[in-house]
Amino acid sequence: MDGRTDKFVSYSDASKDFSKVVRIAEKRGTVFITKNGEPCYAVLDYDFYKAHAKDSPSYIASQRVLEERYKAF
Repeated sequence: MDGRTDKFVSYSDASKDFSKVVRIAEKRGTVFITKNGEPCYAVLDYDFYKAHAKDSPSYIASQRVLEERYKAF
């Protein structure tokens, strides 16, 4: 993590105002949700995720799931 405090949102704030989490992710690429001062979740802007994780097994699996889901529509 880069230590930027503007990329961290407490769990309680995130649950009250998830649009705040989305705005930060859109601006910074990622936002970390904390519980008791420790990161517990990471929310990534999808373009940031694609650019940084394209060769990872989780990205490959997520693409497969997305393709299957969108076929249904």
